[in-house]
Amino acid sequence: MVHIYPDYYKSFKCIASSCRHNCCIGWEIDIDLDTYERYINEKGPLGDRLRKHTSAEPVPHFICQDDGRCPFLNGRGLCDIITELGEDALCGICDAHPRFVCELPSRTEHGLGLCCEEAARLIILKREPVSFISDGDTSTEDEVILLRDRVISIFQKREKTVRERCREALSECNISLPRRTPAEWAEFFLTLERLDSSWETILNGIREGDFTPDSAIVPDYMWENLLVYLVYRHMASAPDCAEAALRCAFAVLSFEFLSCAARLLLLKNGSFGEADMTELCRIYSAEVEYSPENTDCILDELSFFCETEP
Repeated sequence: MVHIYPDYYKSFKCIASSCRHNCCIGWEIDIDLDTYERYINEKGPLGDRLRKHTSAEPVPHFICQDDGRCPFLNGRGLCDIITELGEDALCGICDAHPRFVCELPSRTEHGLGLCCEEAARLIILKREPVSFISDGDTSTEDEVILLRDRVISIFQKREKTVRERCREALSECNISLPRRTPAEWAEFFLTLERLDSSWETILNGIREGDFTPDSAIVPDYMWENLLVYLVYRHMASAPDCAEAALRCAFAVLSFEFLSCAARLLLLKNGSFGEADMTELCRIYSAEVEYSPENTDCILDELSFFCETEP
């Protein structure tokens, strides 16, 4: 089995207490069975805490505090399980995050999730086109993977504008986006589950304003990195090329909508730089991409309204 990962993958290192959006706050954290067995049999004061703040029903998980914090996140922003037992004691989700794995018949693809602010910095701010590293032969006859790889190549055509690349990628997938205004898309996004009030503020601002996409607010390579990330992560696991085309449309929609959000934030704050871009992409990932329910709703909407090209 060949393993593939983007060239920035091994550069990731958790920034722990320096993180402004701690992954131990606001997320439901399930515990794999082997680790849960270890936790409930742990000795000493930490063992007492582990038994008190974990539950086996409906699946093993941490019982978060009322403010959404993991009970083992201490006042210094560090994990008490790591400080007392070491990183080997982490459950599978905590150990892997923000890494993701996509298991495919002929390969395993690895990556970093955009919802982590340090991962977002590595992904979005990379100035050179991302390349993908493998430990074996990546040749394939899988039509979905071949389509995905062609789309990535299109998004990396730096002699063209990002919007030109998006049109070419959609054409390659024989699909086009629904004819909707940014305000109409914001209205739709407001019907989805939301975690952070700042995302709701952005959506309301776009819904109530008269914004058009403006990709020139930041350099094209940042939008390119966003698009490549989204199609790398989501297209290859599609069951067929029609579903893969919808996931390409999802990536282009994400670019179009976030470029409107960037314009909104620029007008509101008077500036929009690298840190603003990485934060905007991070919150979008956390609110939309990391919610399977929200992503499914968007794909269903695109499936119903997208136009298939002849």
